[in-house]
Amino acid sequence: MSSARDTSVTEPLLSHPEAEITPLEMVRHENPRAIGVQASALLFVGVVWSIVFSSFSPLSLPLFGFHPLIQSLAILLLVQAIVVLQRTSPSQPAAKKSAFSAHQWLNLLLVLPLFTAGASIMWYLHDQPGTAHFISYHGILGTAVVVAAWAQAALGAASVWGRGRMVGGEAQGKKLWKWHRLSGYVLVVLFAVTAVLGVVETTWASKNASMAQTLLVVVALALAVVALAIRIQKSKLPKL
Repeated sequence: MSSARDTSVTEPLLSHPEAEITPLEMVRHENPRAIGVQASALLFVGVVWSIVFSSFSPLSLPLFGFHPLIQSLAILLLVQAIVVLQRTSPSQPAAKKSAFSAHQWLNLLLVLPLFTAGASIMWYLHDQPGTAHFISYHGILGTAVVVAAWAQAALGAASVWGRGRMVGGEAQGKKLWKWHRLSGYVLVVLFAVTAVLGVVETTWASKNASMAQTLLVVVALALAVVALAIRIQKSKLPKL
């Protein structure tokens, strides 16, 4: 069973191993191969946005309204950044290089800034008179995971930039990259749990999200995590 799965996730990405492909083309090329992940993540975003825009007018969206919009979009992009790099192979260096570039720039230019912006909105709102920080598990976990995401990104950057010079060389960098990859999967799960807490625990969601919408968010995130896990190549993870 596992052998069949491993074969399916390591089949050639491109018909010509040395074919040149840009990072954007690599993203487009990989999307159809991860339809379960993409469809589930898109469903999650669609449901969250429907909750927000059924509660607020798009023309007079309060600052709070941007928080779920931004964070859900960031989760979708995080999943995309992982998917594009999951199935790369040393036998196709051009594809691997482009996938890595897509992974890197999606995270550095979009995912991390968006997560930070969304978290900063709530930090600002909870810093106002009459409010308090860390009053829900959603807020506590969300803050911790965003901080952890930056640390995880720093670990990934240190392990590959300059051929791992910052961590003691290329060999050590490759070892740390495996931990970066594993911790990335853990972060996806934690971001998903944070989002679930956002719809099942917070006062705003309990008042504005229907039971069907809440259930769809939970199911969509669970399916996205499972679909992502199915694509994992154990050989690319550290031995525990």
